[in-house]
Amino acid sequence: MYTRDMDSLGDVVQRKNIQEPPQVAALKKYVQDNHNATITVKIAPKYYLITAPGASLAGTLRLETAQIVEECSLDKRLVIHVGH
Repeated sequence: MYTRDMDSLGDVVQRKNIQEPPQVAALKKYVQDNHNATITVKIAPKYYLITAPGASLAGTLRLETAQIVEECSLDKRLVIHVGH
């Protein structure tokens, strides 16, 4: 049961001040600057997973993988999926 003394999960998360790794911000910025698109990025132990909003963008990003890895200083493998 929720009481006034207990914090809600939302309150705890807001106070936590969770920051995304610089690689995630760099990936989002790269795609926004070069392709004027918004992506989502998830982090797994061995890779970064980009979800692109369309197959065309995903295909282009796959062709640019080497450049993205270098520019964004990725320390893990890059995986690109299509989704929204």
